[in-house]
Parts: sequence; structure tokens; C-alpha cells
Amino acid sequence: MSNIKQDLRDLSDCHVKPYRIGDAIKGTWWLTGTLTAAANDIHFSIPIAKPAVGCTGCVLSGKLSVRQNGYLAQDEDIQAFDLSSNFIDKDILHVILSKSKGFNGVNNSPVSVHITGTLKFV
Repeated sequence: MSNIKQDLRDLSDCHVKPYRIGDAIKGTWWLTGTLTAAANDIHFSIPIAKPAVGCTGCVLSGKLSVRQNGYLAQDEDIQAFDLSSNFIDKDILHVILSKSKGFNGVNNSPVSVHITGTLKFV
């Protein structure tokens, strides 16, 4: 994990204002990932364009679709999926989506992830 005070000092000369707790991004993302853990987890990363300082994660709301080999592994509306346990590395949110009953797909294989909605920093 990074040192927040050092991150703020590093950003003091930047013209880009970092994301902070309570900020939100609305958008559409087309991403790639991997289906793992007996098809129970999908790993992917969301670029967030500028650093997130003091944030521990995000809450995702909107529409999520996951496809593998032309088939839907997941397609649903998300009211508030908590990504707080996921890892923010400067300007990338590393995500692990878990589903206890598993996704409809082949384990240890690539997937495409489509998200339309809002990421709110927490």
C-alpha cells in the first residue's frame, strides 16, 4: 500500500485532481479478465484515469455483463456491489467478483466484462 501523505506531496505539482472518498465516475467499460476458483471468481482491472488518494475501494452500481466464448456468464443489474475488499493501485482498480454458485463458464479461461454504471469511491 502507498503512503497517502507522500502521494499527496507527489501530486502537489500535478494539474490533475485525484479521486477522493465520495467521488464517483459514470461510464461504460469494456474489459478483459479471467474466470478462476472453480468458476466462482472473475478477476479484471478497471482503469480510473487518475490516482485515488485515501480510498480503500469502490461501490459499483449499474449493469454488468460477462461473456465467454460467445456465451453469457453473467448478465444483471447491480444496485450496490461493494468492491471495498479490492485493491486500488494508483490509477487502476483490481477487481475480484465472486459468486457463490459460480458463473456460467469454463474455469481458468478468459472472459470479456462489460460494465455500464457508476463507480463510487469509498
